[in-house]
Amino acid sequence: MADPGESNLEDIFKQAQGPPPGAPGGGEVPHIAPPPGKKLSLTLPIGIFLLIAVIGYFLLIPSRSYPEAGRRAGTFLLAVGHQDYSRAWGMFSDGFKQRLPFNQFESLVAGDPRNWLIDSVDIQQTKAGGPGVVVNVQVANNFQKKARTYPAMLIMVEESGSWKVASIQFP
Repeated sequence: MADPGESNLEDIFKQAQGPPPGAPGGGEVPHIAPPPGKKLSLTLPIGIFLLIAVIGYFLLIPSRSYPEAGRRAGTFLLAVGHQDYSRAWGMFSDGFKQRLPFNQFESLVAGDPRNWLIDSVDIQQTKAGGPGVVVNVQVANNFQKKARTYPAMLIMVEESGSWKVASIQFP
């Protein structure tokens, strides 16, 4: 037999709740949130995956090779080394031509044969960087019968469908 005190508590509890959801006069079905651990179990792996994807994207893009930009940089340096200054100057970007007119370029390279009489070029690395593609090269010459190699860096940009020299740096 049920204890009269228990049934009385059940009746009071039911009255406090009101009619069951969906019944006439009943309230809306309450929204029950998932336990905090369940939400974290999906969010954490998705967040980690997205973080890895973004980091991977930025690590892989700069290491992309640009062989045509490297070949064009080598062609430019060899044109200068063979004193074909008009051909070399024609390989400059429009912006570089504006900063360094042909007569100044010719005077600059003719006046510094130690760096510009180039016998060979070894393309070391090409990669995206800044406004264009960075081409690191090892240049060799035999100026005054002294074999010498030294690094150079060229920034190449694509203009009108071909790679152009935008900047040159020697050590």
